[in-house]
Amino acid sequence: MGSDPPPSSSSHPRVSTLIIGAFELSHSLWVKTSWKIGGRLPHSALLMSVQRDAEVDLVLRCMEDDHTPTKDNEIDLSYHYQKILSDLWIGSMYETYRLMIERKVAPNDDRFRQMAHDLRLLRIALEKHENAADNKITEPLKMRRMPPTG
Repeated sequence: MGSDPPPSSSSHPRVSTLIIGAFELSHSLWVKTSWKIGGRLPHSALLMSVQRDAEVDLVLRCMEDDHTPTKDNEIDLSYHYQKILSDLWIGSMYETYRLMIERKVAPNDDRFRQMAHDLRLLRIALEKHENAADNKITEPLKMRRMPPTG
């Protein structure tokens, strides 16, 4: 009903081709990391989970680098899709950290513990739609603007 036909495949690359290309940009470092982490739980899917999370991380970084402001009358859904992927990445990374802590294969490192804590706080807000420990809050939260100059 008056809509334009889809673009021909010869004039536009396929979405899957673009996604594969984005995943392949900087894969080798994450593969090495996944073997180090996945090796802590042999015969598990942890290695593949870390590689998948790494690939999503790389795509998100590319999306951040590629972002350009749109004109006033243009709709830009790139942030929408970036947010979807970010939410999935946070939940998955949280589960990796939680599993490593639960199975007692997590490094005894303050940075690891802090990241696990931060991921937990983010995950609760994103996936449970509530603030972490909000039932313990007894007074309004104090907010501030960033940057603080207005």
